[in-house]
Amino acid sequence: MTATTMLLNVAAALAMLIPAPKQMTTGNGQFVLSKPYRVENTAGDIANNLYLQHLEQADNTMVNQVCIIRQEAMHAEAYGLHITPDTLLVTAGDREGFIHAGQTLQLLQLSGQALPACDIQDAPEFGWRGCMIDVSRHFYSLETLKRQIDIMASLKLNRLHLHLTDAAGWRLEIKRYPLLTQIAAWRTVSDWDKWWVEQDRRYSSEADGGYGGYYTQQQMRELVDYAWQRGITIVPEIELPGHSEEVLAVYPQLACMSDTGAVRYSYPHTPVTGYNAGDLCPSNAQTLEFLCHVLDEVMDVFTSTYIHIGGDEANMTAWKTCERCAAMMEQLGTEQVSDLQAHLISQVNQYLSSRGRRLIGWDEIIAEGNASTPVKTAMIWRNADYAQRAINNGYDVIMAPNSHCYVNRAQDGPRPGEYFNGSYLPLAQVMKFKPLAGLSEAQRGHVLGVQACLWTEHVDDQQSVEEHLYPRLFAMAQVGWGGQVTDSAQFRSRALVWCDALRSRGVAAFDLHNEVGDRPESLQSIQHLARGAQVTYLKRYNRYYPAAGELTLTDGKRGGWEHGDGRWQGFIGDSCVNVVIDLGQATAIHTVAMDFIQNAGPDIYLPAWMTIEVSTDGVHYRQLYRQSSPKDTRRGLSFHTWQWNGNDQARYVRVTATSHDHRSWIFTDEIVIK
Repeated sequence: MTATTMLLNVAAALAMLIPAPKQMTTGNGQFVLSKPYRVENTAGDIANNLYLQHLEQADNTMVNQVCIIRQEAMHAEAYGLHITPDTLLVTAGDREGFIHAGQTLQLLQLSGQALPACDIQDAPEFGWRGCMIDVSRHFYSLETLKRQIDIMASLKLNRLHLHLTDAAGWRLEIKRYPLLTQIAAWRTVSDWDKWWVEQDRRYSSEADGGYGGYYTQQQMRELVDYAWQRGITIVPEIELPGHSEEVLAVYPQLACMSDTGAVRYSYPHTPVTGYNAGDLCPSNAQTLEFLCHVLDEVMDVFTSTYIHIGGDEANMTAWKTCERCAAMMEQLGTEQVSDLQAHLISQVNQYLSSRGRRLIGWDEIIAEGNASTPVKTAMIWRNADYAQRAINNGYDVIMAPNSHCYVNRAQDGPRPGEYFNGSYLPLAQVMKFKPLAGLSEAQRGHVLGVQACLWTEHVDDQQSVEEHLYPRLFAMAQVGWGGQVTDSAQFRSRALVWCDALRSRGVAAFDLHNEVGDRPESLQSIQHLARGAQVTYLKRYNRYYPAAGELTLTDGKRGGWEHGDGRWQGFIGDSCVNVVIDLGQATAIHTVAMDFIQNAGPDIYLPAWMTIEVSTDGVHYRQLYRQSSPKDTRRGLSFHTWQWNGNDQARYVRVTATSHDHRSWIFTDEIVIK
């Protein structure tokens, strides 16, 4: 091997290191694994793992090469490697550190025969480096999950969060409640949208040809052990009290009471839809009994200290008219129906604590000033404001904001023939994730880690799972280990190497080489007569989608594929578009144009009608243009330009656009005047 070839191989090996080590220096030469070497393992069983076992295969006291495995005092999960042509020294302080050392050695191997000379001192920034996979909306085999565990281990990720229960299917065998897997694990059709909207959310059974599946407790124990051997803890999520349609379908006695004292739902005669079908009754003694029995079996299967209980998006409507809930609110001395959820979660928390476990839930579990849940951990899925609120109320947090961590969103622009819902999260956006941004030094100490989340409404098989996870999970691994991605260009180069390596092994990683990227109009600013002009809003934009506020419609910036990207401004219901642009003086104009989004899924539609009017004095207006559109409820994202062309003089341009109804959104990004 020539020196040049060896340098190229070393560079290739170092490029495989995701996450990048905290400290690393390269040396000269290599430790050749194919030559005899002796092993000196003074760490004992703590260093025995899948990744270091191959080093134990050679043992010859008469050779010069030596592999030394030694335990030293280090931070949790930290490790060190010292590699020279005659010495391989592996050090760590705990089992997890030795696993990470072995993972790095696996990636450093040059054609499986040698390790490049280098010194590495490495430790993670965060103790929780996770990935959530929703197995409720679509069920995946154990082999599919094991494939992802193997890749996660190579990336030094250490938590696999399984979203096991939701309306779309209950996925874990609970022996005390067999109907959860006999019926609630199966639905009538595989297409989640069709089932949710058109099929009345009915359940079926395996015998009747239902779509779904579940894991037996023995299968899940096997998976828990498989992950543990690779340094990964599986965290189960049992959703409560909302997102529980599947539970109520088979155990309707856990629902709220109607005004007549009867429960609201039953299977199979009544579909589980309508009046707040998804919420367990928080004031029903049977609810807590059910949850405790379920959690008993969950804790017998999973070794994780943390048990995730969801706690998000409970509708709470039925609670307002339930006799039991009214009595419970009186007993608690509250008029806030949301306190019923806080009370139920507090009871579940106490039960888990009595079994030596810790409760974790989505950020809706945050109870302002509530000291009744002494062990508090919240997973932040909304934004940093909720992280600060949680920390200020005594919670530790795991950062999983949808803006950077929801990898169910498309990672590239729409491609011909593919359904695209307009939810866009490219690798570049994940690389920008800074989980500690906006937090004080004291607050940062409450951040336990980070997590990518793969919700699977539209992710229906193993190939789709892998296309969504990789390469974005690479970036999450780097953020979790190093705190952030510091060099985006270098990291993208590493991600390309990883994508190619995974694809060569049959993993359906996204083809990063052929990334389309964001909407072309969004990639450069546009010059026009109204750029920088004053805009008067006669009706305000919605506070949740302000974009750049009053600068938005004349700042020269166009929106991308995602309506929430901070460049599209949103209007809804009565507060629809009604703005006046002041060009400063009477000006010859030839075009007035606006782009609108059509995407029926999130209730974004073209305007019911739009008018363009002009004036020279700001008082007397005349209409140049009017266009209307019927409400198009078909699925899919599209962009439409409505524009007037002609010749006129104007100082003031007034644009009015009205929505179809109070639930319909209008999104626009710029009023272009030429």
